[in-house]
Amino acid sequence: MSVSTVKSRRAYVSLGLSAIAVSALALGGVQSSAKPAQIVPPPPISNDLVLWQQFILAVTPSGVPGKVAYETFASDQDIYVSNPCAPTKPVPGCNVPAWPSATSKRAPKSLQRSLLGMAHMRATAALRGARRGFGVQVIGPAQGCGSPSGLGGAAAGSGFPKTGCVGEEVRRDRATYDYLVGNGLWSSAGISQYYATGQPVTAPWNALEVKADWIPVTTLATWLGKPASFVTANFYTSSANVGKGPATAYAMTSMHISVKTPGFPDWIWADFENAYTPGRCDLTGCSDSFGATTPTTPANAKPWGQYGACPKSANVTAMMQQANVGAVFANYCLSGSQSTFGTAANPTLLGSSVVETLNANVPLAQSSCISCHAGAAFNASGPANVGSPIGPNAPAKGYTAYDFMWGLLFAQ
Repeated sequence: MSVSTVKSRRAYVSLGLSAIAVSALALGGVQSSAKPAQIVPPPPISNDLVLWQQFILAVTPSGVPGKVAYETFASDQDIYVSNPCAPTKPVPGCNVPAWPSATSKRAPKSLQRSLLGMAHMRATAALRGARRGFGVQVIGPAQGCGSPSGLGGAAAGSGFPKTGCVGEEVRRDRATYDYLVGNGLWSSAGISQYYATGQPVTAPWNALEVKADWIPVTTLATWLGKPASFVTANFYTSSANVGKGPATAYAMTSMHISVKTPGFPDWIWADFENAYTPGRCDLTGCSDSFGATTPTTPANAKPWGQYGACPKSANVTAMMQQANVGAVFANYCLSGSQSTFGTAANPTLLGSSVVETLNANVPLAQSSCISCHAGAAFNASGPANVGSPIGPNAPAKGYTAYDFMWGLLFAQ
């Protein structure tokens, strides 16, 4: 990343109420170098301010019809390709990562099963040995969009339709993509080679990752007890391919954001939920010191209920208007943010009723984004085990941290 680009993105984070002037960076207008220089962090600012900036950046119009900015970032499928080429002597027909083309950006999205859910369901042995990666499970005839694993566990009382499904997408901005690809951190062979160098994995400042969970419009309407027209009016919707059939309309219920921001020792994290997503403030309540007119919302006594609208502060309203963000995104609420582990006795928690509880079978009382992602690591044999930690966490001895990115598990 050039010095001017670093200054531009750094200024963007610092100003808070400035226009979303760096959206071109998120759309791939500027490429970073393989190993960008890390700048000296300025004094910390509000988690919630930074995360609202990033949410608005992610949902700013992209110029591609029917797609917002984050939907034009590289997906896990674009980075962690199947049949990857070897770092040396590639064979015919092998694959390398590719930043989305103009054509692919316009195509219906492909969704996958929850990586967190798959990791928790797989035995430890599946993370090691001959099959070190998971292989992205794109929606197809054999699996649909995936029955959420929490239905029989953490989300047993959700009322989610038993025949319903949830699909997920994970996308990383151009700076993150360039770093991972430039350093060979996208295949098992490349990761093993990188481990031998002894170098740390350090994504560039302001690297942005977005994980969104989608539910078919018809399924969500059934869950809410509302007509499909209610869903399309109040949720951001898009289309996804299911096998070789026609594209299906999906609604985005939840968005998880992580950004590596100067001034914070680690990535910072946030969950955004649609105001009408059931259970969005369960257990921990909702907290938003910057974007909501009501900064805190206590959890309902009975889970999986509704919490009502989340009117926006004047600051966020102005930011959305400056960025020409679609009106439907005013229905998305910051449920909480996280930048520290807390302590073993009093750990910080952060989770989404859909992303963790429903789709990955992780109870909110055991959900800590920063703690889980801190364990993302690898050695010469492959990725570390996936646990369910809360509180302080770090890679085991002999492992190299993958800088809080569990996309590592998809490397083949």
